[in-house]
Amino acid sequence: DGALNTASLPCISMDDPQRHRLDSLLAESKAMRSTEPGQDVEELVDVLRQVVRCAEVVDASAVVDEESPQVTASTMSGKRTVQRVAVQRASVGEAAALLAQGPVLVAEALPRLSGKRVLDFMPRLVAAAGKVPADYEVQTCGGQVQVHRAPLAKYIQLLQGSSADMAYLMKTSEVLCRPELAEFAEPPACCRLGEPGGLEALLPSVPCELLVGGAHAKSSLHRGSLCCGTWIFLVLGKIRWHVFPPTAAQGLSASRGALGSGVSPFDSFAAAGRDEHAPGRPGPPLAVGAESLEVEQTMGELLVLPPGWFQQAQLEDRCLALVGQFITEETAAAAAREIGPWLAARLPAEAAEAGRPPPQG
Repeated sequence: DGALNTASLPCISMDDPQRHRLDSLLAESKAMRSTEPGQDVEELVDVLRQVVRCAEVVDASAVVDEESPQVTASTMSGKRTVQRVAVQRASVGEAAALLAQGPVLVAEALPRLSGKRVLDFMPRLVAAAGKVPADYEVQTCGGQVQVHRAPLAKYIQLLQGSSADMAYLMKTSEVLCRPELAEFAEPPACCRLGEPGGLEALLPSVPCELLVGGAHAKSSLHRGSLCCGTWIFLVLGKIRWHVFPPTAAQGLSASRGALGSGVSPFDSFAAAGRDEHAPGRPGPPLAVGAESLEVEQTMGELLVLPPGWFQQAQLEDRCLALVGQFITEETAAAAAREIGPWLAARLPAEAAEAGRPPPQG
């Protein structure tokens, strides 16, 4: 990786999807050095690296400073979608205040995992945690899910064979907790608390999870604790999301988990209550489905959901993402609005189950 005279290189013009695919391919090829070493792999990495350098001549001026982002906003076109935000050069507080208004997609929010830095992350991930075993799902066309366990590096090799008939999905907290990867588990600047004041106690003990999956895999339709929002940074691939506001909770028939978290039995990607690849998981009622927003997340984008919002992902390519929960001064008010009614409804029910009168006042 020595210094090159970029003036001597040809310029290759690429649109964003092409560049994302190139970066993804190079990252996967570099990761193969640890699992499938050989001359062919080295030659492939060298060729891809030269192509990346040529493409970088075109966009070398795209440099972002994480500590001083600025916010500009626009609306995605098409079916009901979420707001897109570009973070460039203003205060983190202004960015967080905008995020507190509703779900948003944020570009340039995690410079340490953007551009060519993605290419460095994959080899570090495999070197530090390739032998760490973790659970993963095998999702079949009949809607059945089998849980298996394998080292991360071996699991990654399976993803190329992911299909509608047999899709692979892993979401684990067992990888990013390693000290060598601690910097990547840190939340984006716009999802960090300002001064410690007790709110940090509401955060989960696991700061960040790793999501790795193949094309056609789906997550459950779920939400986390009502105390926290959710952030998802897509390192590689492309994900289509359906997200639902807190008002859809009853219609989604979600189970009741800790602090308002829950999982719905529905598959929001099923058309009119049916899904040819998952007949056992019907779609949500039409009235509830109408409340959903659709999000198309591409490599390098951050999806931020306020407290109480449900989410379901469908992977359209091999994907790797970081997933965490957060609370800021700006989102704390939204969390209070959601958890208050949940507690009011929960306490009388629990009192009735215990055979005692509900609390008064």
